[in-house]
Amino acid sequence: MAAMNEAGYITYRSHGWRGRIRTDWAKRLGAIDAMQWVMDQPHKSVAERSAAQTLLLPASKSDDRPAIYVKHLPQLSKLRSPVMRTLSVTRAMARAGLGVPSVILAAQRRNGASRENILMTDQVDGQSVQSLIWPTSDDDACRQCLREVGRQVAGLHQHGFLHGDLLPGNLIQTPGGELVYMDNDRTRKFPWLPLCVRQRNLTQMMYRCMTFLPWSVARSFLDGYFEKLSISEFRRRRCIAKVVRNARPRVMATYQEQNSSRQYILQYRKQSAE
Repeated sequence: MAAMNEAGYITYRSHGWRGRIRTDWAKRLGAIDAMQWVMDQPHKSVAERSAAQTLLLPASKSDDRPAIYVKHLPQLSKLRSPVMRTLSVTRAMARAGLGVPSVILAAQRRNGASRENILMTDQVDGQSVQSLIWPTSDDDACRQCLREVGRQVAGLHQHGFLHGDLLPGNLIQTPGGELVYMDNDRTRKFPWLPLCVRQRNLTQMMYRCMTFLPWSVARSFLDGYFEKLSISEFRRRRCIAKVVRNARPRVMATYQEQNSSRQYILQYRKQSAE
C-alpha cells in the first residue's frame, strides 16, 4: 500500500502509549501494548543502530495480516515525538499525490527520563531503486531507471518536500512505476524550495550513484531531474557542478574505505554480462 487513508486515524492510548492509529488496526492493537505485540510476532531485524531498530513482520495468513515494518526508538530525550512528525509529513505527501508507505501506528510513551517511540507501516510492493541499478550489466536499463527517478524527485521538490535521506535504498519503485519515498523521519515541507536547498538531495543521490556506476550512467539521474525544471542552461550547469563537487569527496572516501566492495560490484557486473 503506497497511499494513506486521510480520514482513517483515531487516537491511540494503551499501556502508556499515546499517538495515532489507523482505524482498521484499532481493534487489533487498541487495548494492548503495541511493542509487546510486535515482539510476540515472528520477526526479523532489517536494520539496527544504537538509537533505533527496524523490524520486518512477515505476512500472516492465520490472522489475515499483511507484512509490516516496525521502527522502534527505545530511548530519546526529545520532547516532540519524531514518529508523530513522520506521520504528519507522510500524510502531507500523500495529499500531494506522492508515493509513501501507509502508516499503521505512530506513538510515544515515557520510559523513565527518556521517551520510547514506535512507528508501524505497511510493507510496499516493489523493488528498491538500489536493487534495480546495481549490481547489473545493463547500462541502458540503469539510465532509463535513473532518468525516471530524477523526473519523480523533481516532482517531489516542486511540491515543496525535501527528503531527509534521498538514497537509492530509500526509494521503492512499484510495479506500476510509481516512486515510493521511504524513511521520512527527516523529510520536511517548505513553502518554497530554492535550487540551492534542493542540491542536498541531489548530492545524496549522486554520492551513491557515482560510487558504483560510471559517470555516463550516473548522470542520467540529473538529466531526468532537470527535464522537469524550467531554468537556464547556465544555472543547470552550475548546479550540476556543485552537486558533483560536493559528492566527490564522499565518493573518494568510500573508495578508500570500501574499495573491495567496488571491486565486487564491478566483478559482478562483468560476470552478469558473460
